[in-house]
Amino acid sequence: MNKTRVPAFCIMFLMMAAIVWAAPVPDTGQTECYDVAGKVITCPSPGQPLYGQDANYIINPMSYTKLDSSGNPLPDSAAAWSMVKDNVTGLIWEMKTNKDGFENYNDPRDADNTYTWYDSNPATNGGNAGGWGDGKNTENFIKALNDARYGGFRDWRMPTLKELTYIVNCSIPYPGPTITTDYFPNTVSFFYWSSTAGADDTNYAWGVPFYYGNVNLKDKGYSYYVRAVRGGQSGSLGNLVISPLIRAVTKDAGSTTFSVSSTGAGAMPWTAAVTSGGDWLSITSGASGTNAGAITCAYTAYTGTALRTGTIRVTAASADGSPKDVTVTQGANMTACTATIDSNYSLHIPLISHLNPQSNTPSYSADFAYKYDPAFPTMILFRLTNHAIQSEVFSC
Repeated sequence: MNKTRVPAFCIMFLMMAAIVWAAPVPDTGQTECYDVAGKVITCPSPGQPLYGQDANYIINPMSYTKLDSSGNPLPDSAAAWSMVKDNVTGLIWEMKTNKDGFENYNDPRDADNTYTWYDSNPATNGGNAGGWGDGKNTENFIKALNDARYGGFRDWRMPTLKELTYIVNCSIPYPGPTITTDYFPNTVSFFYWSSTAGADDTNYAWGVPFYYGNVNLKDKGYSYYVRAVRGGQSGSLGNLVISPLIRAVTKDAGSTTFSVSSTGAGAMPWTAAVTSGGDWLSITSGASGTNAGAITCAYTAYTGTALRTGTIRVTAASADGSPKDVTVTQGANMTACTATIDSNYSLHIPLISHLNPQSNTPSYSADFAYKYDPAFPTMILFRLTNHAIQSEVFSC
């Protein structure tokens, strides 16, 4: 196919987006330059007429990573993958399947499915919920992906208009699809919805026709294609991850550290606070942070004979798994417990303990009775008569 004209969008978008969007913006992919009549020319050098076209600049070149069904990266040579990560924006995109010309709404990822634009939330629908489409609409499409925890996540959403244009590859001519099909196969050369509602007329919403690569408005009742997205600069914050969730410490004063991270690609601010055990447990650093970080807490010495537990709550608004509680368990003063022998020569051992730092294993109590063995007349022998697992370490 011959390319006769590049949409003004492809020439101007990179500069416009850099002005209004502080986060990294992918290059448009445009590689050809044109004269005033729209004819392809060798790209001018600095100082020559018509220098400064889109193709003169390669800034944040498009870069993608294939992901498996659990979100793990795959090599570029992988023949099958479930999601695609935009390495520039951090956005993670849904992969379409089964492009065979037949719709299958039992599989929300079927490439041939089309949906009307529908958003029941008045705060985001521009004042008009849109077309219900007999249930075959964008809201139900997103719900189906999240209900199925596609890729292990439930924060899939419609892309904004800007986000959708980030995957337009302007080097690909009409009839497209104007997208890097090495990473986004099964894309239909047709109109894909964004989440951005029209401002002047609430009956309309924005989208991208992936045959020209420009942007356009369509009536919300129109039935088009949709590609879901998650993470990135303006979406949900992914999953809050804390390691470890339980930390066992000794009776002596000291400090310990928990690590904080996020599986999402966007900025995830978080805060941490002691919610129980504040009389002996405190945060000395890491009470707040963004994405990866560490929480360091200090604890005082303990003289009690029963375990004590403190809790730190980590909160990251809009992230999966938030808030999340982590636990500091301080061991008892075992030297305060002593074994005793009663009048029946039974040895009572009230505390035999090894505290597993992961499973918080409880302690044991045991009784041993004196046993005389004539074969060993000079030895004091005991046999186990009973034992029990304590629900918690008890006072001696």
